[in-house]
Amino acid sequence: MAQAQAVASFTIPAADVSAVPIDFTGLWSDGGSHTPHAYLIQWRNGTAGSTGTGNAFWGRGFSDGTTHWAMAFAASDNVVASEGAGYVTNQAPLVEAALASGALTGLVNHTSFAADTITITPSDALVNSISGQVIAFYDTLGAKVMDETMPAATGSFSKTLVGFQGQSAIFLCGFGSTINQLTGTTIASMGWATSSSAQAMLLARVRDGQTTDYTMGQIATTGVMAIAGTTGTAQSSEIQFTSFDADGYTANRISSTTQYRYGVLVLGSPALALTTAQRTAIETWGITCTGLTPTGVLVMAENPQTAAQTVASEGMHNAVGMATAASQGCVEIHGFANDTLNPNVTEEYTRSENNKLLTHYDRTGADTFSIVGEVSQSAWADELLTLSQDDANATAVFMALLLFGDAFAGGGGSTERQTLARGVARGLSRGMA
Repeated sequence: MAQAQAVASFTIPAADVSAVPIDFTGLWSDGGSHTPHAYLIQWRNGTAGSTGTGNAFWGRGFSDGTTHWAMAFAASDNVVASEGAGYVTNQAPLVEAALASGALTGLVNHTSFAADTITITPSDALVNSISGQVIAFYDTLGAKVMDETMPAATGSFSKTLVGFQGQSAIFLCGFGSTINQLTGTTIASMGWATSSSAQAMLLARVRDGQTTDYTMGQIATTGVMAIAGTTGTAQSSEIQFTSFDADGYTANRISSTTQYRYGVLVLGSPALALTTAQRTAIETWGITCTGLTPTGVLVMAENPQTAAQTVASEGMHNAVGMATAASQGCVEIHGFANDTLNPNVTEEYTRSENNKLLTHYDRTGADTFSIVGEVSQSAWADELLTLSQDDANATAVFMALLLFGDAFAGGGGSTERQTLARGVARGLSRGMA
């Protein structure tokens, strides 16, 4: 097959600089053995299956073995000013940032690709023990990471030198204008697109000081990168995806002129960007993937939102996950600028799971947490992904999905199926009731 995905978990103990081989043996979506072409990594401080209270550290990154891009963030807990800080780099796929200053405290370098293995190695002793997941991509049609800068003006712009025509792109931005430490408000954006009509982004904002900013979470389908707005305001510095070109992509800068740095992972095989909603009761539900046999998926949500947001609401519940039929994993980050359970101080906590696609935990006491909704992958078939609502949730949380797979040409001759079969699909947005 031209493409396959595999998901595996990893841990890195604090102060340990040993190489970390991440093993994908038996986990590839096609049942085969592959040397990866690229990967996306997500992490947080703490161990999988536990809720990390106190100061929150987390990040995301990717690599194609040659070009790397990563962002990391830190937020102080139980202080009047949350001291949000972050760091972005093009030197490694994983980086750790210090509280308050945003200074670099550790790089985890890409070391090598091998059969069924990605090896990463800390070049510095990390301050925190961390855990997370990696989705590896095998894609003979193309897989490339690009380190880019937003244009200094609004309007359409193009990026080239991908070397192939992409069919999906994943964007990461920490909103720094240089590859160095960021201080002040933590601002993070993760997004993806398969076409101008099929894109989504998950935004995080952690205030730096109780009176100067806001802690926000936001999910939207209007673009691939943006800064989450303050309470009652729309996002800013928005980038909307337009199209894939023969050797790159075209996007449109809607607002702002600051030349922020960002990373993008472009993949060449068929993909669809869709949306759905969690169920409120324990049950399974299907997501139609017209023209695609899904083999891997990325998801993101902002609990308890039940629809895409153009205006931010206070409090952050960022949740991201990844899965194939063989394995799944997720990370969630919570931030409250003025929690009612502990007024006038910030509350931060994180959680990761290696056996769920998406989780939502909520704080119900001083250090008490309750599940308010977990989702798992359930079944994969031609033009259908089935998910399982494992815990009841008070709200039908809105979810954005990026599905990877093989073109499915059977069962009809629609234009969409024919396009996917030719391997130049862009993907159409679909929602499920």
